[in-house]
Amino acid sequence: MHKLFIYIYCQPIPRLTLFIFLLILLWGYLAYREGNSLRWRFANAVVFLGIVAVVFYMTVYTRGEGAGEAVLVPFQSFQAAKIQPEMYRSMLMNVFLFVPIGLSLPFVLGKGKLPEFLTVVAALAFTAGIEYMQYRYALGWCEVDDVIMNTLGAVLGTLSHCLSRNWERLI
Repeated sequence: MHKLFIYIYCQPIPRLTLFIFLLILLWGYLAYREGNSLRWRFANAVVFLGIVAVVFYMTVYTRGEGAGEAVLVPFQSFQAAKIQPEMYRSMLMNVFLFVPIGLSLPFVLGKGKLPEFLTVVAALAFTAGIEYMQYRYALGWCEVDDVIMNTLGAVLGTLSHCLSRNWERLI
């Protein structure tokens, strides 16, 4: 599994961006076709639980003890990226990591706009919890920017839910 993560991380950023954009479109279309069927909700529940497990594995479980420091200044990563451009890729990967949560959770929660809001709140709480655990157990840096980028990823993923509700108007 570790090799898969490295493979994804090393892909060109435009390719990853295109993939995420197409994934959001595809998910929205599939949701439009499937409606609110039990099969679709179950499939999304499996995807959601799988991505939560993957995120927990990558951000907490595989981390060894290290610095337990907190960076609580929003957008500090952008300052660091001016010196270390690889930080831009790291921030983008934080966005991409949470897109599947935004893709799947609103369809588990049901129809309407409330599932989108609840998905964003849940993603925010989940990522804040991860950052707290990283700080508390000295598993890495606790950064506000990670919370912002992860939540942004969930917001992008919820666009598929918006698309599915408005598919007929778009075409």
